[in-house]
Amino acid sequence: MINGGNVSLNNQGTYYPMDIAIQIAQWVDPYFALQVSRWTRELLLFGKVELGNEKSSEELDNKFQERIIELTQEKEILKQVLENKDQDIKTLKTDLLQEQKDVISTKKSLMQTQTKFSQRHKFTDASCVYILQDPDCKYSKLKIGLTTDINQRLMSDRTMIPNIKVRYIMYNDHCELFEKAIKVRCKENLELPSHEWVFESLDNLIKIYNEIDKSNGFSSIIETDLWRYNLEPPPSEEYQESEPVNIPTYYGTPISQISNFLSGPQLLRGDYLIKNNNAPQGQRWCNGWCQCYKIVTDFAKRSVSPMTICIYCENMLDVAIIKVKSELMTEKEIRKNPSKILLEPNQQICRKCETIKHTNDFDEKKRQCKQCRNIPRLKFKENFDDIVESEIKKLRSLNKYDRDKRLDRYNRDELYKISSVCKIGRKETDIKRTILENLVKYFDTKDLA
Repeated sequence: MINGGNVSLNNQGTYYPMDIAIQIAQWVDPYFALQVSRWTRELLLFGKVELGNEKSSEELDNKFQERIIELTQEKEILKQVLENKDQDIKTLKTDLLQEQKDVISTKKSLMQTQTKFSQRHKFTDASCVYILQDPDCKYSKLKIGLTTDINQRLMSDRTMIPNIKVRYIMYNDHCELFEKAIKVRCKENLELPSHEWVFESLDNLIKIYNEIDKSNGFSSIIETDLWRYNLEPPPSEEYQESEPVNIPTYYGTPISQISNFLSGPQLLRGDYLIKNNNAPQGQRWCNGWCQCYKIVTDFAKRSVSPMTICIYCENMLDVAIIKVKSELMTEKEIRKNPSKILLEPNQQICRKCETIKHTNDFDEKKRQCKQCRNIPRLKFKENFDDIVESEIKKLRSLNKYDRDKRLDRYNRDELYKISSVCKIGRKETDIKRTILENLVKYFDTKDLA
């Protein structure tokens, strides 16, 4: 702001504020302007200026270089901190991705274990409404719906929610009415877009279902065995089974039908594997009537691994099945007194003729006696091998397409006999497909020759 003077002789001229006056002085005198600039530099570098004791140009330059070095060092420190932060973020991101992979892998493993070991309870195949829950979900919501096959519905839902729980099932013939009513009552709490999930308490939903059923007089049936499917303890300690049944407390299923004749519980698959892993050297656990460790030679081999019950329990099981089939005994009687089906160490029952015979009447590891196994040969007498030979000659006369088609029509035993005559390597445990593939290769080789 510039103030002009008045007409009086004492106040004539032009007047400026002090700040502008210093700028004009620098414009008028370049040496003064240079001094002000040095004072400013010294104030910025040292934080103060002593008039009459000003710093030299060399001191100002040295201080300026020191300040540049300090700022450069601070910049490098900050850069290193940022790099460390970036590395920490990358590490956390990698760890998070690995953790997610581990979680997915664990869930898949649990699904496979559950599929392999768990015995899922089967509900009644009838029209019903249901309430399901995902126990691993952090939100308090339930899945509602209707179906004509609740078992198939649960199988489908387990693919997405392996640990799904059934909280309510009501059987009736008016499921559509229930679903419409529940969606109207809980309209504000339905989750979009499918409207299958509802943010509502279980007690309130069950109350609504019961009100609809009572007001319409449907007399619907409520499922009470939800705990079986959910693999939970029975609803009360007083609950008892009418017949001995294996209620799994571990993911597993009874290993064989022998459980129908046992008076006590049979080890489930998982517990049985643990028993064998902890077995003494050269012993296995017999999961039959013995329920103890026995030497490995007491077990027959039907496949790659020994049977779960010893040969003595196998014989008792054969006797039990035949007795029950012939209505000579009941399962309950066998459970009460297993000694009635106990055989002598040198006895064995033939599964075909159902007769108890001496072990010398059986070939090694065979469940049919020699006489029953020789019936085909006795029927055709000396012509047995000739019949197989004629079949082989007929096969050789056919082209590859017709021959493969004809081979596929034979059963497993017939293919085994043909392999025996053709002297093709085989094992008793071979399945039909394995024997068939070996025969196809054999005849293809003969064609090339």
